[in-house]
Amino acid sequence: MPRPRLYDDALRSRLVTCATEAIATGGVESLSVRAVAASAGTSTNAIYTLFGGRDGLVDAVVATVGASFLAEQVAVPRTADARGDLLELGRAYRRWALAHPEMYAVMFGGRVHLPELAPGKMDGSEEAIRPLFELAARAHEAAGPSARPVEPAVLAMSIWGVVHGAVMLELTALAGQPDTWRSALYERQMEMMGEFWFGPSER
Repeated sequence: MPRPRLYDDALRSRLVTCATEAIATGGVESLSVRAVAASAGTSTNAIYTLFGGRDGLVDAVVATVGASFLAEQVAVPRTADARGDLLELGRAYRRWALAHPEMYAVMFGGRVHLPELAPGKMDGSEEAIRPLFELAARAHEAAGPSARPVEPAVLAMSIWGVVHGAVMLELTALAGQPDTWRSALYERQMEMMGEFWFGPSER
């Protein structure tokens, strides 16, 4: 009969969650193996066994956060309404950020050093931004003569900038405002973005 595992997947997940919260609060520089272990209700030996140490734990946090974000983005359905799909991608971005504020802080708040997008990757080939490039290009093509002339990378980065800025404001300066007001504001910003790049909506 095999011996039970001393450190299981549930503990691994708990340690990653605790480390994510710690990094979101104080940045990766302040991450303490001892504090994370205590928060997860285990010993530092569990971290060294499961992750090989502090650096491995940080790598696991980055991988987990990235996978969670990407899963939310690729889950957005592709329909005949390209512009609607792009707006839904923006809503998915917001939903993920509000549901996982610690993860959002780790990924987009400068809490940990993430690989930068190389110049050659600004064409949508990078996995994390591929859904944005794909749906932005589809919406731009579908708009026809109503669309503003723009390079694909500029279009994608402009949309990302609007979405990211709106979400960051909602998580910080606007956090105390009513949920319905914040949601309506975000929707209007998405609509205005679409009107700017693709012309008036037919809806």
